[in-house]
Amino acid sequence: MRRALPSLVTTLVAALFATLLLSAGPATASALGRDPGEGQVRMLSRTLVGLWAYDDEGLRHDADPLRVGALVTDVELGVAPRLTLRAQLPWLVVSTVDAGGLAQKSGVGDLTLGGQLRLTEEGPVALAARLDAKLPLSQGPPTVRGRAQDGGPALGDGQVDLTALALLGGRLPFAGFLDLEVGYRLRTGAITDAVVGGGRLGVRALGRRLLVALRFDTVVTLDPAPERHEALGAGTAALGPWVAVRVVDRLHLEVGAAWVGRGRNAPGGVELSWGLWLPF
Repeated sequence: MRRALPSLVTTLVAALFATLLLSAGPATASALGRDPGEGQVRMLSRTLVGLWAYDDEGLRHDADPLRVGALVTDVELGVAPRLTLRAQLPWLVVSTVDAGGLAQKSGVGDLTLGGQLRLTEEGPVALAARLDAKLPLSQGPPTVRGRAQDGGPALGDGQVDLTALALLGGRLPFAGFLDLEVGYRLRTGAITDAVVGGGRLGVRALGRRLLVALRFDTVVTLDPAPERHEALGAGTAALGPWVAVRVVDRLHLEVGAAWVGRGRNAPGGVELSWGLWLPF
């Protein structure tokens, strides 16, 4: 199964790329980035309700309730032709319940800084490369199924992550659009690396005021190397609807939900989100 996965992904990407080349209209903005002096501010509220957990083999188990709430501030700014800088900072509220009762921890999460370079000119397909660095603002050992090693809440794992991503965006027939990203996450500590990916497949309506999409996100954590004494990182796969509407002028409201239906060393359950974003 794992050997067949790369060839399957290659085939799907090639088919999507061919479809985009045959479609008309400019590419979507996600891979285009921002023009110099332009940007976007996004405020997103995201809540994961953990209803079960996945062990290191990906098997589902019953688990005590886990709730992870995040208020994320995300800023993008075009600083040069083709180059967009990004910064993301969450405020976390994590609650766990076990035999000892309710435990809660809140604080600033990990800071993510990144840069995105657009590789194509205007056209039906946009390609870009992005490099993100996650900088921990709290210390802690690797988490176990979304919790600290003592079973309580955890704000982070104290690891620096470097993630290199390739982005593809384009216009599909019948007012459709596609955003796709895939990359590799290097964990600098004793936690396994991961292959990451995600995207949206949807349509525009009401004169482009409304976007309706199916969103998917996945983190495929790699197996630990015994000689390096690595701990297994969290891996998840989530799928669900996403809707955005232009409320007034350039202000947009978005609402989403996702079902975390696969994973390794991670909680599973339902994720709900809503937010506002404003280009400037």
